Amino acid sequence: MRLSLYLHDEILAVLKCFGDLDTVIDKILLGISSSDIDIMDKPPAPDRAGAKRVDVNITNEEYIQLLRQFGPRSKKISLRRFLYWFVENEIYELINLEPLNDYSAIDEKLKSRINRISKQLEDLRDRAPSSYYDKFNIILKLLEEL
Repeated sequence: MRLSLYLHDEILAVLKCFGDLDTVIDKILLGISSSDIDIMDKPPAPDRAGAKRVDVNITNEEYIQLLRQFGPRSKKISLRRFLYWFVENEIYELINLEPLNDYSAIDEKLKSRINRISKQLEDLRDRAPSSYYDKFNIILKLLEEL
């Protein structure tokens, strides 16, 4: 069953540390079905602003049955809410979900954000009074070292 989810980059990056999204979500659903972890009634996820739409293929029969029972838009069994809760509370440790040890996706995302921050700071530096110029340069140098 295909589902569309809206997830922020931070949540996607953590989930992708464990493999491709479809496989990871299936592993998570399988892991919680064989544990005491409940998928229902999780707290609301952050607003969708800035989130990316991702399409995932769900093959876990138990979750598909819940979708049929409560409907695909049900907040009670929201996969989006569950995934945010799962990542924020580091539940992956409880179901023995092992990372791939491939941090290249996170590294690229971090580099991209640092570059964006640096460009914004350079723009601010150029518009700030000259007395702040040295302070901006110190911050920019620290960012370059990351």
